[in-house]
Amino acid sequence: MEPQKLRRWRRSTSMDAIALYTCARPGRSLGPKREVADKVVKKWIEGLPGTGEISLISLLGQKPDGISEYSFYSFGNASGFLKFLQQHSSRPVYLFEFPTIDFNLILKATCEQIRDRLNAELKLNRTVIIVDSGGVQRTSQVCRQIGIVEDPRNIR
Repeated sequence: MEPQKLRRWRRSTSMDAIALYTCARPGRSLGPKREVADKVVKKWIEGLPGTGEISLISLLGQKPDGISEYSFYSFGNASGFLKFLQQHSSRPVYLFEFPTIDFNLILKATCEQIRDRLNAELKLNRTVIIVDSGGVQRTSQVCRQIGIVEDPRNIR
């Protein structure tokens, strides 16, 4: 199983491929507010692209009603998510948190911080994956603000 809605991106100023993807959080295809079993998260991890180190830039935070987007998992929070990823991935995984609220605008300053983190991780030759709940709204918003466009080339 691959991450839901896995999309590849590139810089708007270059046709060169970069190791940048966006996708939905693990188990999102089960529904926006359903509990997600650990086995589903493990399959999600196995389906992440690339072969080397992985850097996840997480936009997960809250639903508009205040529910934590980590409440759907056994690990319950960002630090638990990182620990789970590290225990179940065959590759080194890093997690960078930029908590946002689903369906809300993301501040320009936050997007600039994400851009800086993204550039640093790409310089380290890591595969970077930006994750939000559904893999579309917030991730696309960030990518547009930092000059990243969808790359139609094959994701594998």
